[in-house]
Amino acid sequence: MSAVDAPTLDAPGLDAPGLDAPAVEDLESTRVPPQPGEPAATDTHGDAVHATDPDVTRQPNVPPVSSDAPVIGVSLPPAPYLGRVLGGRYRLEQPLGVGGMGVVFRAADLQVPGEFFAIKVLKPKLQGHPELVRALREEVRKTRGLSHPNIVGAYSVSSDADGDYMLMEYLEGKTLQKLLDEEFGRGIPFPRAWPFIVDMCAALAYAHDHSVIHSDLKPSNVFVTTSGKVKLLDFGIARVARGPISGFDATALGAATESYASCELLEGGTPDARDDVYALGCVVYEMLSGRHPFGRRSAIEARTQGLQPTPLTSLSRRQNAALARALRFERAERTASVEEFQTQIRPASGRLGPAILVAAASVIAIAGVVLPGRLRLGVPTAPIAASSGTPSPRLDSTLAATQSLGQKAAALGVDPEDPLLKVGLNALADAQASIRAGKTGDAQPYLERAQGSVREAIRLSPRVTTVGSTPAEIEGALQLCREETGDSPDCTAASFADERARTVVLRPFKLDATPVTTSEFAEFARDTGYVTAAEKSNVLYAATEQPSTLPGSSWRTLRGEGLPADADPGGLPVRGIDYAAAKAYCTWRGKRLPSEDEWEFAARGPGRKIFPWGDRAEDAPAAQSRRLWPAQTEPATGFFGARGLGGAVWEWTEGAAEARPILRGPSYLVNLSFYERLATRERENPTHARVDTGVRCASSMEEWPEVSAGSGTGR
Repeated sequence: MSAVDAPTLDAPGLDAPGLDAPAVEDLESTRVPPQPGEPAATDTHGDAVHATDPDVTRQPNVPPVSSDAPVIGVSLPPAPYLGRVLGGRYRLEQPLGVGGMGVVFRAADLQVPGEFFAIKVLKPKLQGHPELVRALREEVRKTRGLSHPNIVGAYSVSSDADGDYMLMEYLEGKTLQKLLDEEFGRGIPFPRAWPFIVDMCAALAYAHDHSVIHSDLKPSNVFVTTSGKVKLLDFGIARVARGPISGFDATALGAATESYASCELLEGGTPDARDDVYALGCVVYEMLSGRHPFGRRSAIEARTQGLQPTPLTSLSRRQNAALARALRFERAERTASVEEFQTQIRPASGRLGPAILVAAASVIAIAGVVLPGRLRLGVPTAPIAASSGTPSPRLDSTLAATQSLGQKAAALGVDPEDPLLKVGLNALADAQASIRAGKTGDAQPYLERAQGSVREAIRLSPRVTTVGSTPAEIEGALQLCREETGDSPDCTAASFADERARTVVLRPFKLDATPVTTSEFAEFARDTGYVTAAEKSNVLYAATEQPSTLPGSSWRTLRGEGLPADADPGGLPVRGIDYAAAKAYCTWRGKRLPSEDEWEFAARGPGRKIFPWGDRAEDAPAAQSRRLWPAQTEPATGFFGARGLGGAVWEWTEGAAEARPILRGPSYLVNLSFYERLATRERENPTHARVDTGVRCASSMEEWPEVSAGSGTGR
């Protein structure tokens, strides 16, 4: 299917199927500009770009800079991948992602114009294991017979002079992992999730009927297309990697995802349909709640600790029982088939009426339920003995420490509706009630339970925070604007309207500690042959209100002002980067661009400081210190120890308040305090590269990072 003709969904990001690494984002946004005679490119919404679009600037028709043009301080060997034709038919056009097994590209079919495939080029270290390649080929041969609308096609494992590669169906949409990370931090409402559950069950049931077990079902292997259909990826790949092939680690290939695997699979047992039922139960639980049922613990670890999943308030008692049955640790006690699971968890007749389905289109919070004495997530369910007595110093100390943990959770913005936090706070309330009643023997176990749950919530649970600017903060920005610009006509409330405050829910993520450096970007260009927009157009834009250009300049030629002549600029933040190049780099790294909400949370922290240096404009650093520094020496002002957030370069992010790329910063070239605020957003044509636009990558995480820095601690 042509990307230009593809429909769009309310979640328009585009992903590459078959990745065994974090999901890949908008495919077309990383496409290099078309050459004469090629189809029109697409914009960041997945729609065709037209000549009348106001945000599109047609670049001069000048020869592009070659991929091996010199970079100051950096040596670039010839690019090995882009433009190659595999099997005499498939031209590698665009890198989509990298995983443990290889690099995935979008490839054009030269024999059928307009047709595209996803091709995974296996890493050289795997090509050195012919037995693995043979096993992959056999697995693909078996799964190729799974012709089903909810299963991604894997067509062949082939070889040519450039090595081994896997040919797969090319899709547009998002993985379930990305939907949860970016849009549904508290889970997807059941009416909207139910069609996804039906599709997953249909795919697995069909595969099981054909004696094929998936063995590695997880959110990143569940792909939601732009039409809203679910397709499952990577059937059988994990089983190959777990097989008796010497010389490599299956975990390093991303093919041994312990937190979704059954006890039997982890213990080396023969795969069974009920292993997929366990993984399906984990995926459905996470889809509905935004969190893994056992806090990302493996089934063996959860079984050893006696953990049970907390019932979900979005489900009835019957549905919660069905989900708990699918999550049984012992195969013999587990739901026997995915068909049985679907029957047991399906909504009651009439529960999905038209009005509910319409309401489900909006993102709503799914709160956890806490029932004293019931099964609790992440906490052993041992009974608490009753006794009485006088509080001891040890009990007083434990109570104070538990209360301090609760205060820390609140300060960090841990989601107050999170089941783990509710378990902990309810246990704390039970302990306090026991102490007031003189039953101090009851209090200690309650406090131990509370501490364990609250610590887990701090480590794993979503964060709720306010991004943007409050009315008072906008008024302060207006005052600064008038003072610093002489009451400019731009100093109006309307100029800051896009900063209006929003409450958001964020799942665990990690922002890279530094912006991408020139040396790092050079390695990417060398390995993929990527050519930026500025190189292709021979035009780099200056950082001015009235666009001016610097012909012949690009990221390869920029140097830091004031840098000694003999200094290596490779450690400086790379500049001259357009949005597509930024996305392509992060994808190549197995990462992604941060959302602007993630960027702002990392820059401002839960305390929401106004500027990189604090809350007062008058505390700004001296003008002479506002220069571009090597990335590793930028001030570590970010919440999780990130350096150079605000004051280094403008960094590309995925827009959250609007569906378009947004620059967050500002850069070292900005010297107006009102514009140096960390809530400042800048809209730029995504095809433009400026002398002060760079990139920093992010990763979706299972737990929050522990690194602490200038504005607080991570956890």
